[in-house]
Amino acid sequence: IEKNVPIPRTNIKRSKYPFDQMELNESFFAAVKPSSLYAAARSWAIRSNSPKRFVVRPEEGGSRIWRME
Repeated sequence: IEKNVPIPRTNIKRSKYPFDQMELNESFFAAVKPSSLYAAARSWAIRSNSPKRFVVRPEEGGSRIWRME
């Protein structure tokens, strides 16, 4: 029996978007619907237990997302 052995992380999906690299007030464009981009950001934040918050707005040909917090 052993104590304090960390549980290895498995099956962690990397996001195809750079949410983890974004700093405050940075944004990027993606050629997807706003709802799809927001869902990806929300899912990433929950999976990574991140306090980062995002705002998504439609643009010609896709959507832009900004990191707000």
